[in-house]
Parts: sequence; structure tokens; C-alpha cells
Amino acid sequence: MLTYSALIGDILSVPGRKVILWSNYIRTIESLLVRIPGAVAIYGATPNDERQEIARRFQEDAETRVLIANPAVAGTGFTFTAASFTIYESLSWRYDHYAQSQDCNHRIGQTEPVTYMRLLAADTIEEAVVIALERKSALARGLLGDEGADASVSQLSQAEMCELLAYNRLPENEATDRSTMVLS
Repeated sequence: MLTYSALIGDILSVPGRKVILWSNYIRTIESLLVRIPGAVAIYGATPNDERQEIARRFQEDAETRVLIANPAVAGTGFTFTAASFTIYESLSWRYDHYAQSQDCNHRIGQTEPVTYMRLLAADTIEEAVVIALERKSALARGLLGDEGADASVSQLSQAEMCELLAYNRLPENEATDRSTMVLS
């Protein structure tokens, strides 16, 4: 069984690599801070006036290689282009937190490819969360007209769009066959 420490140790075995470990839970973040030497954190318990300094330290200090963060707190307004690896220890149902946490890696100044890892156990709620996030991602790409996105999302009626947003599914008695529309 691979532990967080072993996974992060493997990533950090290459000099200069940095990693962000995203978690939605305070106790988990605090536990990881104890278990991962030299890690810094930005989460709800981090005083507001210290957050930018921690982000700067992660970005600029070669010795600060692990950032543990909560997407609701550190997903917006920060730049983490120093990280070439991002690990999701847990996920939220909120697509905006997920998307913003990824965007932190892709701000101006990112010169390396970023590897994303989602730690999932089979037959858990996390699987359902990932499916919902992927659907929301596809919906967002389709609505924004991103290249390669499924254009049929933009062709939904108002009622179909409301059904999709409210229940994360298309209406069952559709007038047209949308069986090829995949949102996950």
C-alpha cells in the first residue's frame, strides 16, 4: 500500500520538484503537516495575513517543496506555478473549487507540465464526486464553446438545462435522442 509520505517522497526524489496536496478537511491537513516534514499549509486556520507569505515561500524558496492546501481557501487568488505535481487527497462537490485549484498551477510563469493525481478508493463517495466533477467540467467546456467540447450541451432547451443543473442528469422523456451526449 502506497502512503502519502511514500508518494510525496517519490515525487520529491527528483531535485527541484514541488507538489501541492489539496484536502478539504482540517484534521487531515493538520495530520499531513505533522507527517510531512517541511510542508507548509494554507487552509481555514491559517491567519489571513500569513497566507500570501506562505504562497510566496512555496513559490520562491527551493527548500519549501510541499504545500498542503484547502481549495476553498487557497484555490483563488494564489499562484502556485512552482508545483509540477498536484495531488487531490479529497474532493468537494464544488466544481469551482476544483477548477480554481487547478488554475493556480497554470498561471503566467508556468514552464513545466503539471501532473494531477486524484487519490480514490473503489466504491466510495469519492468516485461519485469525481463523476459529478467531470460532468460539470464537460458542461462548462460546452457552454463556453471550448474547442473539442461536446457542442450538444449548448443545444439543450431551457427545461433540459434546468433538469441538468438541478439533478445532474438529462430529462428521461426527451423529444430527441441525446444518448450520445456524454457529460462524464
